Amino acid sequence: MKYAGPAAGSRYKRASIAAILLCCTLPLSACYFSTQAKVRGRIEEANYQYDTRRSDEALATAREAVELSRKAFGSGSAQTLESLSLLLRTLFVTEHFEEAEKLAYDMLEIHALSASTDWQGYADAFLYLGWIAEKKGELAAAESLLKKAYGPCETEVEGGPVCFSRAGALLRDFYERHGRYEDAEPFRIEHFEETENSPFLRRLLYYSSVLVITDFYREYGDYEKACSYYEKGLAEWKRRNAAGAAATEKVEFSNRRVSKQRENMGFLDWLSESATILQEAFFGPPVTMVFTMQDRRFFGIAPPGLEDYIEILQRMGRNEQARELQDLHRSQWAEAGAQEQRYLDELERIRKYSPSPLTVEDNVSAMAYFYMQRGESDKALPLYEEAHELRDSVNAELYESFKGSDTPGYIEILFTLAGIHFEAGRIERAEQLYLLSAERAERYLNDRHRLRLEALANLSLFYRRSGRDRKADDYASRYLELAKISRGEEHPDYIWGLAQLRGDEQAGNEPASGRHSGKLPPLSGSAGR
Repeated sequence: MKYAGPAAGSRYKRASIAAILLCCTLPLSACYFSTQAKVRGRIEEANYQYDTRRSDEALATAREAVELSRKAFGSGSAQTLESLSLLLRTLFVTEHFEEAEKLAYDMLEIHALSASTDWQGYADAFLYLGWIAEKKGELAAAESLLKKAYGPCETEVEGGPVCFSRAGALLRDFYERHGRYEDAEPFRIEHFEETENSPFLRRLLYYSSVLVITDFYREYGDYEKACSYYEKGLAEWKRRNAAGAAATEKVEFSNRRVSKQRENMGFLDWLSESATILQEAFFGPPVTMVFTMQDRRFFGIAPPGLEDYIEILQRMGRNEQARELQDLHRSQWAEAGAQEQRYLDELERIRKYSPSPLTVEDNVSAMAYFYMQRGESDKALPLYEEAHELRDSVNAELYESFKGSDTPGYIEILFTLAGIHFEAGRIERAEQLYLLSAERAERYLNDRHRLRLEALANLSLFYRRSGRDRKADDYASRYLELAKISRGEEHPDYIWGLAQLRGDEQAGNEPASGRHSGKLPPLSGSAGR
């Protein structure tokens, strides 16, 4: 037998040591990944509970996730910082403000000591500190803290761009909440130009960006800028609709061709050809993704936001252009009846499977909007009532947390509901809804927001048409006083108020919105948007 020498023994020893180490580390690795999975499971469970409005349960689960991650990974670990961010959010939403404030400062200290690159957690701490200061009425301190959240995220670090975008949006929202639209405007313009100048973003998000910036200018009464941006969107819609129709015809022709050729093609060749057609169908024609289910579903029927644009044109006295667009709007919706059953089936699936009340409400509002555009208010009414109940159940909490609120959308649903009840002769119910819309607008929106004015205008017109002139005059005076302060005497909103809300014979008393012209009730806004 040949002698292997000392080297062979040495290799044997090293292999044995490696095997022993492997046997020791495998259980440790398994334990590590098992604990990490438990922490991840707690975080996902808390997020689900939060999304389904079970805030107290989410708070308890978030506390468990923090304790588990601290014991397993230490205070400065990425898992612990993520758990702390989740706990901070739930503490704020459940109004444990003192504990939330202390936790935010602890997170900043942990971030400094651990030299963490978790800029999202760092920004979150400043964001919630800013919101807590805003709750206390300390607006200067709140702005300073929100700027600190925005500042570090501007740097090119891991997670920086996403963090920067979110923090910038929340700083912008702060300015808008307090009527500082001039400070918010650069953020809106930057976002729009970023979308407009990027081929990829333009393809996906251009029209939604048009709607957002149009609504922004419409909110605080700069109708000239609102029109200029919406006209860009309208031109884009016409181009895309034409391109989409051509692309659809091409795909249908290609599908027929492939079906005929399949017998003479190999399976892989047929599969490749079919994949190419699908690629053309989904990515070849211009695709538009917009924020609300209403806009996304009905993009092919009519330009989203068109009725708002018509209303702006009417306020500016551009009545001929408004009439032309109204004719376009009516003709487009007159042909949409064939789509009804498909939309109803989709709504039932969402009602059945969606865990989020706001997702259900978004789709219910979209279906109600569909019926309103077709003049079928009897079908729209139960859907708007359902949307009202869903939105009312969660909206106050969402607004109070400064996250995800759509108070303007909710108020516009109230406007539309009130108008439908007025048409049906249910005056008392209509009055309740108009008063509720005005109360919510005054409570949640700043003096420069257009819905503050529209809520007062609707009440004035409602009481005028109900024969209660004294109340009508009172709300008309409040409208004109607010319009004078927030808009100025030369603004179309003030001029419109003088022409439409007075009780003399010269007043036309037309509806506050062009959406339901010819109807008695004063309807305003874009319900469901």
